[in-house]
Amino acid sequence: MSPRSEAASRILAENDRQIKRHASNAAVVESSDVVFLSMLPPQLDEVVQGLPFRREHIVVSLVGGTPLAEVEPLVSPASACRIVPVPTIARRVGPIVLYKAPSSVRALLEGLGDLIEAEDEATFQAYVSSSFVMSTYFRLQAAIVD
Repeated sequence: MSPRSEAASRILAENDRQIKRHASNAAVVESSDVVFLSMLPPQLDEVVQGLPFRREHIVVSLVGGTPLAEVEPLVSPASACRIVPVPTIARRVGPIVLYKAPSSVRALLEGLGDLIEAEDEATFQAYVSSSFVMSTYFRLQAAIVD
């Protein structure tokens, strides 16, 4: 795990012995086969610049609204795919939308929710668009229950 979010990465590493916190993003990439990118779109270029991606790497992008055509040149020579999980995967339910995800990524995600493979990026974006209203829905639901 990257030290980028200092407090969060320390807490996660302290609470789960399977999580290793590294000193830099480069160290994370060097020690990984699969690299998950999860940041705001304007941060992507800066975060991945100069990272030592290899052809064997699989980069899983969770960067919202950023097509693979923008991610792939930044992580070359690695291959890339996109996923969008919904918050309910914390309870191992709900959909995880995938685009161009290889079997190794699918295997990592199995058991976290229902895997939905989009046949193209336009379909992926259509599935993902429905998740944009989830926080509003959950706030409304909570207000009604209260």
